[in-house]
Amino acid sequence: MADLTIKELNSAETIVKGSRFIGTIIPVESEEETTIHLEKVRKEHQKANHNCFAYVIGPDDSIARCSDDGEPSQTAGVPILSVIQKEHLHDVLIVVTRYFGGTKLGTGGLIRAYSGAAATTIHQSQIVDRIVHQVFRLTFDYSYIDPFSHFLQRHPSLYTLNQDYLEQVTYQMSTPLTLYQDNLQKIIEFFNDNVKIVPIKKETIATPV
Repeated sequence: MADLTIKELNSAETIVKGSRFIGTIIPVESEEETTIHLEKVRKEHQKANHNCFAYVIGPDDSIARCSDDGEPSQTAGVPILSVIQKEHLHDVLIVVTRYFGGTKLGTGGLIRAYSGAAATTIHQSQIVDRIVHQVFRLTFDYSYIDPFSHFLQRHPSLYTLNQDYLEQVTYQMSTPLTLYQDNLQKIIEFFNDNVKIVPIKKETIATPV
């Protein structure tokens, strides 16, 4: 199952009946981080009428919070949170800043404006899938270099991290943990056991989607 989040902080602006809605999305890992980022956004937009927000954090989104920041109840924070959940994002904070343009939007208009601003901000951001990889090392003779290069071209789920050429060839590689045993068997068969394989560590790699 995909573990989606965003690569980095991003902002996007929409205008609804003269009001400016500035969405800011930020990757976060704790509520302490959200507090720090919220203060930064509030300081940057201290003349704004509202800085409404929502965030989800932790395994199974165990922490989920939202705020209307003075807008009518459930017209801002809840819509923002709903968009995050609909897009299946995790460990993110979205702040939607509003500069009032003089025209009241009504309950339905506010819900549409805040959810629209959140969605636009997400869609203009780089979404990544956090995939757990097994990192491992291969050591083999020089005679296998060219054949192994062709082998890797046929197996795109094997990633080369670095290479060393000393008395023997050493490749440091990674592959999604769910594919590790299957790819390991393919490697062993390719080398006909003439390879040394050393598991190193498990590592979460953010892959663009």
